[in-house]
Amino acid sequence: MQLKWRWAGHIQRCQDSRWTKIVTNWHPMDWKRRPGRPLKRWEDDIAKVAGKTWSTLARDRCQWKNMEDAFTAAGGPYINVLN
Repeated sequence: MQLKWRWAGHIQRCQDSRWTKIVTNWHPMDWKRRPGRPLKRWEDDIAKVAGKTWSTLARDRCQWKNMEDAFTAAGGPYINVLN
């Protein structure tokens, strides 16, 4: 969870147009998932803690670092797998 949080902050702070940033910020036009696809997306766990505007919050490194503890304490979907 900590690595995911740090990676999301790193990607949002990149100044150039790398494919990782483009793919992270891309949303399909219809917002529907095909049958059989997971309902949760990669950024849903992050948005639950940081809000829908997490990509702008991630640009402030100090604020993003302070929110990291709340994200890792929440545990996300992986907390049940480890127990």
